[in-house]
Amino acid sequence: MTQKQGGQVYLAPYEHHDEQLIKLLVDAMEDKLIHIVLTTAGNLNPNPKGTPKTIVWDTENDDPRRKLHKAAGKEKDRVIDRMLNPTARIGHNKFAVYVKDGTPTAVMTGSTNWNETGLCAQSNNCIIVEDEDIATDYFAHWNGLKDDRQPPRKALTVKKGGKMVKGAAQNSNKQGPKLRAANQNAPTVHDLAAGSAKERFRQILLPHGCLRKEVRPERPERRPRLVNANQARR
Repeated sequence: MTQKQGGQVYLAPYEHHDEQLIKLLVDAMEDKLIHIVLTTAGNLNPNPKGTPKTIVWDTENDDPRRKLHKAAGKEKDRVIDRMLNPTARIGHNKFAVYVKDGTPTAVMTGSTNWNETGLCAQSNNCIIVEDEDIATDYFAHWNGLKDDRQPPRKALTVKKGGKMVKGAAQNSNKQGPKLRAANQNAPTVHDLAAGSAKERFRQILLPHGCLRKEVRPERPERRPRLVNANQARR
């Protein structure tokens, strides 16, 4: 849909280790269809018990992060490295916003981590809403994540079991005060007309068959209420 109609998808995922999805994201980045805020995910302590610790972070996102940066080429701001301290807080966002002609028009969110475990091995939810007000709220939060700049990522490689493991050095980074204050605001409630949303994000984000079923409300006359991104912010 994005390729046919134009527009951009702005992503805020958590962890990536699904090779099929990673390839789709890299292809979309090469086509300059997406922007992504990618946080720290995964860690490894390669040291025997009782020895000094040199823990490597970001072991899950290191490979897809490098591939995405390479695919972005000269448009470096399409990939934002948001390197938080995962022992204190994690950047557990899971949403994507579709923006057409400068206007946010749809958002995909839910509990689903974008990997094979979240899609196929857990009981998660995923919802796509076509509503400019909701999408605008989420897009504002995406830009808040982008603007909450963290110190640069420092690459780190360690050896474990005869193999080299790549990731990032530890840090003490945390969410900035401006974003933290915004997260304390009361959520805005929007009324939505009942109905199902067009799935603009499927070709990029849902390569597996686990979430293909479209769910329609049993009572179309009812108007569900959906809050904005404040409730899910990290």
